[in-house]
Amino acid sequence: GNDMKLFVGLAVVMALAGCTMSMDEARQKGPIAQFSSAKAPSMVAACIAPTWSSQSYRMVMFDAVVQPGRNEGFMVKSIGANEAVDIAQSGQGSALKYFSANADSLDAWSQMRIKGIRSCL
Repeated sequence: GNDMKLFVGLAVVMALAGCTMSMDEARQKGPIAQFSSAKAPSMVAACIAPTWSSQSYRMVMFDAVVQPGRNEGFMVKSIGANEAVDIAQSGQGSALKYFSANADSLDAWSQMRIKGIRSCL
């Protein structure tokens, strides 16, 4: 009944709070998903940040910000969730890598984030 729903809700919040691994560990694990876009990295980053910020899953939302990339380009990072998209120049367009410390590509949160990324390509 409701106890189970509460437990599942707490488990989701705990998972999203990043109790699993750091972003460094997530990067070592490799990207959950990769994308390419014909748009410039700055344009893609400027689209993903507000898109992510407006997404909610079971009433959980996190703001996302654009930061300089680790080596080049840009990174869109969730404030409060261990996840990021690296956006680098690739030819005339962009190459994107989505990393998450909390999830794999099949969970509902990642699917929502991936949908947000795709909407900006």
